[in-house]
This record gives sequence, structure tokens and C-alpha cells, in this order.
Amino acid sequence: MIKIGIIDSGINAEQLSLIRNISSIDGLYLKRLGDTDLIDRDSNFSDENGHGNECFRIISSIITNVNYYIVKIFGKQLETELDILVAAIETCITERVDIINISAGIRLDKTPEKLRNVCYKAYLNGIIILAAQHYQGKVSYPAQFPYVISVGTGDLSNGEYFRFFDMDEGPVFLTSAADLFPEDSDWSKSTSFSCAKMTGYIGNLFNERGKMNFEKLIGELITLN
Repeated sequence: MIKIGIIDSGINAEQLSLIRNISSIDGLYLKRLGDTDLIDRDSNFSDENGHGNECFRIISSIITNVNYYIVKIFGKQLETELDILVAAIETCITERVDIINISAGIRLDKTPEKLRNVCYKAYLNGIIILAAQHYQGKVSYPAQFPYVISVGTGDLSNGEYFRFFDMDEGPVFLTSAADLFPEDSDWSKSTSFSCAKMTGYIGNLFNERGKMNFEKLIGELITLN
């Protein structure tokens, strides 16, 4: 059974109670310990703003027979620090997940080498990372790295699940979560939820055809496009 790591704002108790009887779910909350440089590892990963719970709802509605590891890095606001995001990916590597969903990104003036290195470490361990593009198309990390699947949102033709673009910075996939929300919802055009939808799709592909490394997966997706 594959294992999906979701790095976000956690999931709520109601969603947990609905899923726990059919999937293995574990996780933690990574946060700064006071004014120190230390990162606290809290066992309570309940969602405080709804973003992570929505990502989990989308993924779990698409794929069954999967284990989850939830890493909460956001509290009431969708704000975190670079070191905490790096620690979250390290945690997912330690937990031996197969796919990491990061429906978020960090905007920085310089390429964050620590984040680049941990994403590359995940890649070497055969872990697929999907990260949402910035909603305005600006440079954000980790979606900008070549060994991360960058997911944006866009209009698709009937019967089209995604579009693939081979960009200099790496593979970019556009999909749409518009079918998952009311037409007047701002979330219908969110790259975050498009990313979650693509994660569910790839998880299903792993269940059907077996786990794949990054290059094999991209090749498989191109043939399905």
C-alpha cells in the first residue's frame, strides 16, 4: 500500500473519524519552539484554517487503499518558515512516504539551498514531490525545482485531466479543481487544490501500475496526456 505525505495545515477531527477506519493515518505538528531556533514536534495535527483538510478531502476522495502521514506546518494563518518546511520534508523521508503533497510554496529573493537539497534527497530516495505553483505564476519554492512536479491550474478540454509542459525548471502540469467546488468559489481556481487533485491521480496510478521513480512517472504521464 502506498503512503502519501501531506505537508499543510493538518486535518480536522471530523475528517479523521471518517477515514481512520479504512486508512492508516499518523502525523505531527512542526512549529517553532518559542523564541528559540528549535522546532517543536507536537502530536496534535488538527487543522485550524481548513486548507490542509480540503487538500486531504480531495486526495482521499480520488484514491483509496492508501496510508497517510500528515505534517502540519501552518496554524491559523498559511504562514511558515523555511526551516520548518525543510524539517517537514525530512520527516516525510524518514517516514518513507511514496508521494509528498505540498499545496503551498515559499517566495524568496534567493534560491533556498537547504530546501533544494532536501527535495533532491527525497528524489534520490524515490519519493515524488508535487508542489503548487504560485497563484499569480511568480517564482516560488519548491515548485521551481527540476525534481519536483510543479502543478498549476488552467482550463481543460472535455475529457482532459491535465496538460503537460516540459519547462526549463522542470515538468509542469496544469489541471483544474473547478469540478470539485461551486462555480462562484475562489477555491475552484486554486493551484493548491489542483495540486491535491494531481496527487490523488498519481496515487491511483501507483496503485494500478506500481510505484515509479521520477523519470518513469513523468514518462508514464506524458503517454497518458
